[in-house]
Amino acid sequence: MPERRTRDYIRNGLTTLFAAFDVATGEVITSLHRRYRAAEFKKFLIKIEKEVHGHLQVHLICDNHGAHKTPAIRAWPAGLGGELAPYIHHAFDAPGVPRVG
Repeated sequence: MPERRTRDYIRNGLTTLFAAFDVATGEVITSLHRRYRAAEFKKFLIKIEKEVHGHLQVHLICDNHGAHKTPAIRAWPAGLGGELAPYIHHAFDAPGVPRVG
């Protein structure tokens, strides 16, 4: 049976956490946002680009949320010919795959 809320229950809202993990150093890059749209996700990607050294490979593993699939996100950061920069690699979870957590 679902949990029942009292009549004076007030929802305080949600916070979206974006996180990136550097496997070699253990460093975590984080960003908190009130909303979960492509605009907020792109701000996080720009933050990653600023903090990651150019000689490292970046592997983005995203779920199938609509914010991850917009043309602006798929093309980030665009090179001269509109192609993805060579050090950025996108990967998406297959729909319906169970996740731990």
